[in-house]
Amino acid sequence: MGFWIFVIALTVIWLLFSKKKKSPPPKVNSKIITKINHSSQHKSFNQPASSVTDMHSQASDDDELATFSFVNGQAVEYSASRQPSRESAAHSNTTPARWVKPGESITIQNVVINHGYFYFGGRLKTHSSGEYGYLYNDGSDASLVNDAFPIEPGSRHYYDESLGYWPSFATLTPRCRGAYLDWLASDRSDANCPVGYVFIYFYGLERRILADGTQEAISDDEFKALFEEISRLRTVFQASGSFRHYATQLLEMMIILRPKLLSIHTENEYFSSRSSLLFRLNLATVVEKGQPVCADLALAWIHYFPDYTLRTPARRCHADFSALFKQRYTQKYGDGIVVKPNKTRLYLSYTPASGTLRELHVKKQMDLPDPSVLKATVQKLIP
Repeated sequence: MGFWIFVIALTVIWLLFSKKKKSPPPKVNSKIITKINHSSQHKSFNQPASSVTDMHSQASDDDELATFSFVNGQAVEYSASRQPSRESAAHSNTTPARWVKPGESITIQNVVINHGYFYFGGRLKTHSSGEYGYLYNDGSDASLVNDAFPIEPGSRHYYDESLGYWPSFATLTPRCRGAYLDWLASDRSDANCPVGYVFIYFYGLERRILADGTQEAISDDEFKALFEEISRLRTVFQASGSFRHYATQLLEMMIILRPKLLSIHTENEYFSSRSSLLFRLNLATVVEKGQPVCADLALAWIHYFPDYTLRTPARRCHADFSALFKQRYTQKYGDGIVVKPNKTRLYLSYTPASGTLRELHVKKQMDLPDPSVLKATVQKLIP
């Protein structure tokens, strides 16, 4: 009996090992790569494993919804909604961009724009790291209006998440591009419009003044007209502290670049930040000439000194504090204190608001001292 049990056991073992192993069912991992989808129609097809590289190039498109299924590490399925990518749209328009002058009428996607002051086209000379290095780029400049991009009609008051902190025409959604064109076609004086559109417009003004100005002579008439346009924008959109700051600094730099052409009636109006360029220039000029620092300039000095902050009562009652400070300053110093010129030289610079002009720093080395850094003198002025 034991012999037959042994024989049966050997037979079972032989059958088990002589049988072919069945492959386990493939493990399926589905990975979804989701990107912006502008279409409701989807196309499905089987993709051989040998074409993974082709799928990768297609998946890099910013304007498609792509789905990959992986079987044993092999991509076997791909579905996508194909739309022209932002990069391909930019490359499709090879027209050199140009500056649209005020008064010139131009129609973009049935929107008639008459006020100019913006760049239009497909390729714009962009600033490189060299002092005068300009190359044609792919249309990625923040301010460039490229009609090769999808554009949908939109009200100037419309906005969505594409109008971010550093907005650009290229990265806007089609409807936001239409809204921006609607704003350009208006008189650009509606303070209720999203300030992001104003910044895109401002980026173009920056480029015209700071970048083109080093490559081609901008006439005094145009330079002055640009100054007046930025001054107007600064007044209309003064509720935005960020825009007011950049507009003020650009106006100050324009005055510094062409002092014989431009001036302002009330300079204190432009002392709007601790980095005020005009304040530092005026203070340096007074000290260099050996003139006394007047009460207004002394007040600005303590107000904009980086290591000192006015106390809460002085900030809340600014007018009363200013009047009291000037009165006591005059009683103590008469026409004002005379400051000995220091050795530190005055260096003025402007960093553009545009993200695509960040490497372009306008620098102005002045043959003047920089007394704004003197701590001991400021200590005498602090009440």
